[in-house]
Amino acid sequence: MVTSTQRLVKGRHDGVASCQRPSVNSQWSVWYCVFALSLQIYIMATSIQRFTRYVSLPWPPQGQPYFELNAYVAFIGAAVVLMPFFVILALMKVGNYANDGHKIGNEEPDMVVYQNLRKKKYCRWLKSLWKHGGPLAPLIHLAASMCLLLPKLLVEAQLIKHGFLSKGAIWRTDLDFLIPHKDRLVMLRFLSTLNATEVWGQVDDSPRPYLRSEIQGEEHAVLSTELINYAIALLVFAVRYPAVFWNTNKCYGFLFSCYMLFTVSQQLLVFAGFTILYKVHICGTRDVLLRFSSLLLNVKLTVLLFFVYSILLAVSASVLYFYGLQKYKEWVDSRLQCQLIRWKKNPDVCGALHLI
Repeated sequence: MVTSTQRLVKGRHDGVASCQRPSVNSQWSVWYCVFALSLQIYIMATSIQRFTRYVSLPWPPQGQPYFELNAYVAFIGAAVVLMPFFVILALMKVGNYANDGHKIGNEEPDMVVYQNLRKKKYCRWLKSLWKHGGPLAPLIHLAASMCLLLPKLLVEAQLIKHGFLSKGAIWRTDLDFLIPHKDRLVMLRFLSTLNATEVWGQVDDSPRPYLRSEIQGEEHAVLSTELINYAIALLVFAVRYPAVFWNTNKCYGFLFSCYMLFTVSQQLLVFAGFTILYKVHICGTRDVLLRFSSLLLNVKLTVLLFFVYSILLAVSASVLYFYGLQKYKEWVDSRLQCQLIRWKKNPDVCGALHLI
């Protein structure tokens, strides 16, 4: 007859053995890896083709954007380097709850009590950060999607500055399908010193270099694949992280996911505003915003503020996660107290525990 203590010891050793053996992640994660990898390979291929067109443009002798073109190559290279890590983290279980699809509360009650009695004190914070941090595969996907999203913005601003694209392209974003340009003019009626020509560049009589059909097509694109890839990474991160609490408290998991979806919308809107502000900086605030003074922040501070805000939005999810985790641990501790009272009434089990 197997006692409860023997079951605990057996479960403990089985758990250690299963942790040492590599295992494939869930089927959902495998298909997510295949789809995201295919999309990013397509974006990389189109980005390389776009780069060859950018290099062949008749740039001014003293105005060729060497920094932007080199940054374009560096960002694409960084995305390529991140891809193997993304594939490994998406296909294999690595001990991260959100990445592996683990649900808190799936453990056996006796096993939870045993682990609380036997847990080690050293490196607890590092192990806890790895185990309860954000989903690693979506995080790598998010970083790679940002590396694929920024190069297009860097070169597009230079295209507008040197006349390869019209001034109206300054105000175009990938979210224009939500609010068309004509409707957004209503929001600027309070600016009596501006008119439609100055804001949107509808009439641009300045001489423009010869444009290839591919560059002209980019000017009228509705939604780029780079932003779609970025939105997918944000959505997967927003779904996987709160799902850890679904078995423990569905109400809290739903509220957590609602907050994550709110941060996704914030990230997309912030990037749309950042693209406009960056292009205004590159093209010159006095040339774009007529009869207005220069902006308070320069281009470097604008880029820094965008990255800091985006990182803070992503890190803010950890506050809600660890709050829910702390509440769950309080429930486990209360269950542990009840279990200890039960063990005191059973001296055989107490004697066996001292032998472990």
